[in-house]
Amino acid sequence: MKRVILIVLLLVTGIAAFVFVKMNDQGDSSPRDLLSKSEDEILKIPKTHVESTLSKVFSEETTKSKAFQNFVDPKIPTLFYLREGDLPKEEAKEFLASSYKTLTDCLETHCGQGPDADGFFDPAKTVAALSLKKILQISTNDPEFTGVADWLSKDSLLEILDHPNPDLRALSVTSLFQNYKSPQLFEEVLNASRDLEGYSAGTTIEQLKKYVNKDNKQAFLDTLENIAREKDGFTITEVIEKVEDMSLSQKEIQDLGTSLCRFKAEKENFNALAFSMKNVAKASRVQYNLKASCP
Repeated sequence: MKRVILIVLLLVTGIAAFVFVKMNDQGDSSPRDLLSKSEDEILKIPKTHVESTLSKVFSEETTKSKAFQNFVDPKIPTLFYLREGDLPKEEAKEFLASSYKTLTDCLETHCGQGPDADGFFDPAKTVAALSLKKILQISTNDPEFTGVADWLSKDSLLEILDHPNPDLRALSVTSLFQNYKSPQLFEEVLNASRDLEGYSAGTTIEQLKKYVNKDNKQAFLDTLENIAREKDGFTITEVIEKVEDMSLSQKEIQDLGTSLCRFKAEKENFNALAFSMKNVAKASRVQYNLKASCP
């Protein structure tokens, strides 16, 4: 009898554990959890600080609106912004559109925000930058409802490619390809990447890589070689690191490697480039050694 009771208890415990795991799995796929911790950064800033900063560039009518109050409310996660039942949908759309225009117009000057009392200032983490990031997260998550194609400016998105916030840069590329279906778009963004340096160049190339196909692959590779010829060692190191998982032909790898030989005197950068090219070769299932290839 005791054995039967023990077996029953084990079965009940097993079923309970299974249900618990399934419930947790379902929770992990919720819209809130689809955002990484870094992506909801704006919610971690004190509401009063966000309000006071944005009130410098937003009208009083805007800051008093329900759309604004929900936007700065730390209790409302980014992907739930449009789901709040007490927020009129048209008001939300109008707020997102007007706020995007306001913030992109003053983004270069950080929309009036400066160092804090201790003199600390991070241009990548300003209220304006994180608010703009939140707007793009909301719009890319539901582009049809927000009608972003009517108010997202291509020029402003291209300018964001050089912003110090990496998430904002990545979102700008996503927004461009989500809302502009022009066959020339890939070339436009590719051309813009040639003017970028450092992390900005790396992020843009990494995002563009997702849209490479047989028709534009050569233009993409030509740009990598162009960057190698014209930019500094740090920039090309960032760029090549972002294409390590690309599958290239032996000739494509050799041509790219040849353009990197000029960095041979920069030991640290050249070692990083050699490592990245080794990974490119591995992903492409070919043999290649940058150090041996550069005279």
